[in-house]
Amino acid sequence: MRANVDAKQADAKTRKETAAAQTLADKEKTAVDAFPEQSKQIAAKIKKAQPLAWQANWEDADEMLTTAQGMLDEFKETSLKQSKGFADLTTQIVAQRKSP
Repeated sequence: MRANVDAKQADAKTRKETAAAQTLADKEKTAVDAFPEQSKQIAAKIKKAQPLAWQANWEDADEMLTTAQGMLDEFKETSLKQSKGFADLTTQIVAQRKSP
């Protein structure tokens, strides 16, 4: 009887692990599918921040960059974090924050 209980617990654990792995796989696929369009929106926000900074609208520029960073952060827990596109956008945000 104990063996039967152990087998059921092991089966339940396996199902949970499988469901968790599927959820991660779904998240990854969704992120990969969304990144091309999302990266264009992030780049547009970065681009919009530049003239705001030149006009000394620091708060507005910071708000644009913070929004862009938040959008980019949505992809941190995926393989896209290691992509050239992710790195390029991160570099642009950092450069904009440093520019006078």
